[in-house]
Amino acid sequence: MDKMLEKSLRRLKKDKLEGVLIHDPKVIKGEKGYKVIRWLKTQKEKGRVEKVGISIYGTKDLDENNLEWIDIIQAPYSIYDQRILTEKSKAYEKIAGGKIELHVRSIY
Repeated sequence: MDKMLEKSLRRLKKDKLEGVLIHDPKVIKGEKGYKVIRWLKTQKEKGRVEKVGISIYGTKDLDENNLEWIDIIQAPYSIYDQRILTEKSKAYEKIAGGKIELHVRSIY
């Protein structure tokens, strides 16, 4: 993972990334997931990544995971799908309280 990050930083001509999102919530489950989360935390401590987060499809993806390491949640949100802010979930309070940034997609 270090080599991939270095390659990305070189191509982008940056010293650090503003954010890194895990594309699939399944990636952070189990022993492999623990290693990924630990690696992301280390990159934040080193100053190579400013914020880390996860891209989800529904609040169930959040309720099954520890949110303490998450700075950003990317979720679908539109006039038809407002679950992320209407369903009471573990993440709802943190998003509403400003502890986690909400980045939306699929707005149309």
